[in-house]
Amino acid sequence: MPSYNNILVRGVNRLGDTLFALPAIKALKIKYPDAMVTVLTKPLPAELYRHNPHINEIIIFKSKGEHRGFKGRLRLVKTLRASGFDLAVLLHNNFDSALVAFLSGIPERIGYQKELRSALLTRSLPFPKEPTPRADHFLAITKLVGCETNDNKPDLYLSAAERESADVRLRNLPRPIVGIIPGAQEKTRIWDSGRFASVADNLISRVKASVLILGGPGDNKLSSSIMSRMKNIPIDMTGAFNLRELISILNSCDLVISNDTGPMHIANLLGVRVITFFGAGDLIETRPIGEKAYVIHRDLPCSPCLKSECPEGNYKCLDLITAEEVAEIAVRALKPS
Repeated sequence: MPSYNNILVRGVNRLGDTLFALPAIKALKIKYPDAMVTVLTKPLPAELYRHNPHINEIIIFKSKGEHRGFKGRLRLVKTLRASGFDLAVLLHNNFDSALVAFLSGIPERIGYQKELRSALLTRSLPFPKEPTPRADHFLAITKLVGCETNDNKPDLYLSAAERESADVRLRNLPRPIVGIIPGAQEKTRIWDSGRFASVADNLISRVKASVLILGGPGDNKLSSSIMSRMKNIPIDMTGAFNLRELISILNSCDLVISNDTGPMHIANLLGVRVITFFGAGDLIETRPIGEKAYVIHRDLPCSPCLKSECPEGNYKCLDLITAEEVAEIAVRALKPS
């Protein structure tokens, strides 16, 4: 097995997948501790790599900016070629990632055989036919270059300043602090806002919780829907923070109640108790880890479907999850152990 000194990792785009890819990057650094490890990724997932001791550099892939289109890709190729990488680990499965690595003159290029890109790879794996835990899916690629670890637990890193910033923001709020994340990328992963409202009211009344409504600017409509249905007043933080700030806020929560989405996985990896709902998502592939994760799922014949719209038109996989059930689990989770 050759030794590598300058490794490029093409990261994935979704936040959840980015988290599950972290063990693969750690495995590379353990195997090749003296190598320079650079991650090529889009701006938002790049934030999950900050302060990671296994990553030396991050290159931002600006697919809607300077790297857009044919000329933009050539500009990216020029940048990568000048860096002299000797190994490209392609965690992203599209043809474009393999073509860019090939044109950049990187001599060793590894990844899955998908999207007709096998000829552009020097070592490859057949894409799994059966569902696989997502972290193991990425780790399998690193084994092509001798990585032997089976440690599939992702690690997130916060700076001392980030931890202190969250403490300052939340220091005057009564405990417990419960974060609610009502958004998600697909309709098949979004629980009813009225039920979120009912759970939030329940926790404020029963355990005197401080309830934070969290999310990005695109979640304002959902947040407004929740608050308009509540008897009590939560703290609306929708769109108030960038991703690193959101991570620090999640780290300071006592419980997070969330759809199946990237921020839920962030809270889970930080060791925060989470309650989450799996509708279209696959439990085998992306189930949160550890005893602090409470996963509510209805095992229907149609699930998991991994669709963005319900093929049955009824969203039963989520509608069968009641507010009362979630509230009871939340109250138990908040009891001192």
